[in-house]
Amino acid sequence: MVIPSPGQTEPYAGTCGASKGSLRSALRADPGWPRRTRCGFLGLTAGVAVGVLFPRYEVGDVLLLPAHSPHSASELVIMTQDGHPGVRVVAYFARHIDFSATGSLASAERAVNQASKKIIAANDGKVKRMSPGYAVQLGLAGYGLKGLLAGLGTALGFLMPSRSRMRATA
Repeated sequence: MVIPSPGQTEPYAGTCGASKGSLRSALRADPGWPRRTRCGFLGLTAGVAVGVLFPRYEVGDVLLLPAHSPHSASELVIMTQDGHPGVRVVAYFARHIDFSATGSLASAERAVNQASKKIIAANDGKVKRMSPGYAVQLGLAGYGLKGLLAGLGTALGFLMPSRSRMRATA
């Protein structure tokens, strides 16, 4: 607990013992804090706008091979991965194959469908879909956070003098 000396104002809650006057004087001593705040807010806004205008999706599908399949799931995964680099193909257990891709809705769906058709053709059409597939929109928080960090980094770049300017004044 901070005990104020006579004439000192009471410390604010949440300022780690800093008094009202010292907080104001610290903000007055740093003239660049409004610019950093504006750049951070602009970066946050730009990041969210990018997420809204260009949404990203994760699209997936799961296939189940029959019990007496001519190929194992791991063999089919190895055959498929090389031809479809944007699709994540994983074999689970002995007969499950999982497909997933990220990107725009149309391109991710097209990539997953092409990869799953190759598996179905290699197994003579004898597969079962475990689910009708899924498409999930990825969140905006990642874009907003990246924009905020980019804005704050830009603001710090504007406020920090370069070495050439520091040498010129010395």
